Formats: sequence, C-alpha cells, structure tokens
Amino acid sequence: MLVMLHVNRDSVHPGDDLESHAAKFEVDSESDIGSMLKDLKSRYLPGIAGGAATWIVSCSGNGPSPIGVLAQQWHEPRLRVPLETPIAQVLGNGRLSVTFEYWCQKDPALIFERIAAGKEPPSQC
Repeated sequence: MLVMLHVNRDSVHPGDDLESHAAKFEVDSESDIGSMLKDLKSRYLPGIAGGAATWIVSCSGNGPSPIGVLAQQWHEPRLRVPLETPIAQVLGNGRLSVTFEYWCQKDPALIFERIAAGKEPPSQC
C-alpha cells in the first residue's frame, strides 16, 4: 500500500539553511526499511565533498529512535532493526516521518556503536 512519508534533514553548511529541507515521498509500506533508506540516500540527501558524511536516522512510530546511521561512504545503512523489516513495522501508523541529523564527518561506525548501545553519540561537529 502506498503511503506518504515526510522527511527532513539538517543543513550541511550555512548557505544550505536558506530553504526548508522538508519533503514528501510516496513509499510502499510493505517494502523494507533498508531499501527505503538507500533510496532516500540517493534521491534526497546531499553528497558532501570528500564523500564521508554521517547521518543519524530518527523516525516516527514503533521502531527505536534514533534507528541507526546512514553514511555517505557506506553501501547500506546500519540500523537497530534488521534492514528487511517492513516500513510499516518500524514507522507505525499515522504520520510517517524520517529525520536525518547531519553528524559531519564523524566516524559512522562509532556513532552507530553508541546509538546501538542506547548512549548519546559523541559531539556533533
């Protein structure tokens, strides 16, 4: 079933904050969270010079939040739930949303390790 997904992200530099980054995408609620995030990485998130951007992914719904880390240099996100988990199971019902917090070029493996342990990530930038 197609549903509306609301997404937003942090700015990556001062000039990037002139416009809102809020967007909407239609997604199949039965597809998996890993595929959806890989698609948003290529269609929505900006590429960063040097190719090493780190994003903390938070979501609405039933899944843990933050749910994981998406890194420009990684092929797949690292999540606190299996990549194959259906979107509907992670994001729940109601207003489905995903937020990407820009964590500069911090080590994404370290960020994920902290999040997976239920700890605060190290300072942002």
